[in-house]
Amino acid sequence: MCGRHNNFIAPFLVWAVPCCIFAWMGAYTVFKGPLWDALKAWTVVRESACTRESLFIRKPSASTISYYSEKISSTHVGCLGCREVSPSLVNALGSGAGEDSLEALRLRAVRVVRGPYLQMVGPRSAIVRWRTNVPVRSALSYGTDMRHHTDTVWEMSATVDHMVSIEGLEPTVQYFYALHGGGVSYLPADSGLYIQTAPPVGSKFFVRVWALGDAGTGSVQQKRVRDAYYEYVDAVAHHRGQTDLILMLGDNAYYDGKDSEYQRKVFEVYDDIFRHAPVWPTLGNHDGHSADSRTQTGPYYEIFDLPTQGQLGGVPSGTEAYYSFDYSNIHFVVLETYYLLLDGTQRRWLERDLQSTDQDWIVVYFHFPPYTKGSHDSDIEPPLVAVRSQLLPLLERYGVDLVLSGHSHSYERSYFLHGHYGFSFSFEKSVHTVGPNGDGSGHPDSDDGPYVKTGRRSEGTVYLVCGSSGKRSRGSLNHPAMATSLYALGSCVLEFEVLDHSSLLLRVQFVDDRGEVRDAFAIRKELNATDVRVPASSTFRIVPNPAFSGERVRIYAPHRLLSTWLVSPTGTLLHQSHRPFLSLRGVPVGYYFLWVQTAKERRVLPLLIVER
Repeated sequence: MCGRHNNFIAPFLVWAVPCCIFAWMGAYTVFKGPLWDALKAWTVVRESACTRESLFIRKPSASTISYYSEKISSTHVGCLGCREVSPSLVNALGSGAGEDSLEALRLRAVRVVRGPYLQMVGPRSAIVRWRTNVPVRSALSYGTDMRHHTDTVWEMSATVDHMVSIEGLEPTVQYFYALHGGGVSYLPADSGLYIQTAPPVGSKFFVRVWALGDAGTGSVQQKRVRDAYYEYVDAVAHHRGQTDLILMLGDNAYYDGKDSEYQRKVFEVYDDIFRHAPVWPTLGNHDGHSADSRTQTGPYYEIFDLPTQGQLGGVPSGTEAYYSFDYSNIHFVVLETYYLLLDGTQRRWLERDLQSTDQDWIVVYFHFPPYTKGSHDSDIEPPLVAVRSQLLPLLERYGVDLVLSGHSHSYERSYFLHGHYGFSFSFEKSVHTVGPNGDGSGHPDSDDGPYVKTGRRSEGTVYLVCGSSGKRSRGSLNHPAMATSLYALGSCVLEFEVLDHSSLLLRVQFVDDRGEVRDAFAIRKELNATDVRVPASSTFRIVPNPAFSGERVRIYAPHRLLSTWLVSPTGTLLHQSHRPFLSLRGVPVGYYFLWVQTAKERRVLPLLIVER
């Protein structure tokens, strides 16, 4: 027995003893290396007392630390229970360094899983939002030098959904930023992390806007459209790489606008550009599946921060469902056409807002299009009929230049229109287009040239359906009011240019998923020309149209006017006149027809009467 045991133990010791020695040496090497240093660093961090000066980047005495919108002097802020960080790391916060610091070893689990993305960027303020995978109390540092930041904004508490508001910025300045938490920079500064503040309101600058409709499908088609725009903007000869604003025209995240769908189909698709170009959305019907504009609840309203108090210009709306803002010399108006299409409060706010602006351009966007023969039909779908009859007269009354919509999964673009509020079969180029080339292509390089507006609020509006940024669907695409209709994937690029001190140009292009410009038109605006509200008498017109109940309208005709009849939709004669004026006294709000008899012909003109 003893011999047998000795025969077993001897070989075991031959192998076991060296293995134990090598294992001990390896563990000692690892433990006495980075793990030992990390343990010592963690002990220092855990046991150290917090001081005020370790909380913040050292700044001049006049500087302040901003907690969201509240400004608090840094000399009066307590440590709020945070941990001390090393002086070298504090100094490195503004430069985006610190990734190799000892503190970084214990925080490598913190990472950004959404964003960052920009909201409400104005001339002197901005909001930055992002999401982390674990709760962490974070700071955003920023400055005009990418490597050396001069200011910091701290959050009050640890969270996974972060939002900081930055105030006191300068217009038309590029600020680089970085994200920090727990003593390290978990998103260091780089060339793609910046805020480009807006120009002063009313100033004239080149502005480029990217418009996306029905984009959030998460499909290969959506990513092709995205890449095509990136290639376009990187290759264009003028203002290369510049994107100032992103407009989302509704149905932003299919199928129900859930938070998880926004994550996969919006933020993970547009992550790069969202870091430096602010997003301005409107609600679509699919977004409305999980959000309610009446209560401003649901993912759409939780994800976006939108102006309710006129923070960036315009009349305060009191709701994020519809709002307006100014950027340079452009006034943007965003309407909600899913829950609140017929809401009287939205309509009254819209009129006050349009009356109050004196910006050179007015652009309005919402989800449901007034004219379309794509995957939806504006002749038979009640919300689209309501948009055309209820909203368009008000928009045209105040000289809106461009209206953008989605919903139909195609690209459709109208002529230069005014006064067409009926069905497609009632459209007439000679009646419903404006100017000598209003029924032309509007292409700036064509024989007719761009559409022309003489004065800020003169007649003429282009209506554009851009609903194929994530998918396309078939339709007849034969609406007679459309100058161009395409069954194609793509997005729209708006470029506002300054020709000289009195002439402006809005150039719009549809860029398909292969990077080709499939349609282009432009509107030239002559600012020194007298505003023309009353059209020339070479065509049949009613002025004003729409009209307020009880006021008087004037009828313009190319020939001597003999008689006019105001007729209800059921054919009842309400008023008759032999003069070019017609009183609407006692006529209720509604849609009517005016029969006009001249010395040479008879015409039937639509007339909309609205409530004052």
